[in-house]
Amino acid sequence: MKARVDSAVKPAHSFFDLCVGARVVAAALAIMKLNSIDGIFVDLPLADASKASKASKRKYLQELASQVVDGYVLNIDQNKELANRIMGDQGQTQGGEDSNECDDMLANQKALMEYGLLLNFKDAISEGDGDRNLCCWKFFLLHLRNDKHNTKYALEALYLMFQVNLLLTPKAAHELIWNRLAKLRNCLVGNIPLDLLLEFYNRLLKDAVKKLGPNASQKSIDRICKSITVFTRV
Repeated sequence: MKARVDSAVKPAHSFFDLCVGARVVAAALAIMKLNSIDGIFVDLPLADASKASKASKRKYLQELASQVVDGYVLNIDQNKELANRIMGDQGQTQGGEDSNECDDMLANQKALMEYGLLLNFKDAISEGDGDRNLCCWKFFLLHLRNDKHNTKYALEALYLMFQVNLLLTPKAAHELIWNRLAKLRNCLVGNIPLDLLLEFYNRLLKDAVKKLGPNASQKSIDRICKSITVFTRV
């Protein structure tokens, strides 16, 4: 056990993934009106699931996922209020519901689920899905702008939108969307951001230079940098 969360980052991430995954499963069970994961969904729209095509199965799963997101993740009125506040419109939000009358437990669970959309961002990076990665940045933009402590990240997200949609040529914009990741393993997933790859390079270089001790020189450092680059490209 660790006394501080930042001393056990990976276990904290794993616990967060578990919490969000459990709530997604619970939301899907509620939509399908099942009491347990072993229950049978009698209202399945596919007449014979075993003979259904992959396209029809994918479409059904997408519809089910959208119901989970719309019903248990996104708060439409809250997002409208957030957008209006950012745009300078301090008017009344639609619905006129009193904040004191809301269900605090439900609001807390929805906030956790909404924050859990970070998992979609992580999955898009791992799979190298540039379009989904950009879509996640659009979603984060409003939240980063609303958080006074993350203004620089909001500006970075906004600048990315400007580059893709206005400043760059179509060819350069396509490269920016699909050339932001790198893969160090030969597998279907496992992509990482280029800035994280740079951190790996820096760590390897610092460890190598530290072991050289007094023998470190510009020539030896250049040779190490070249070796690291060649090794990671193999």
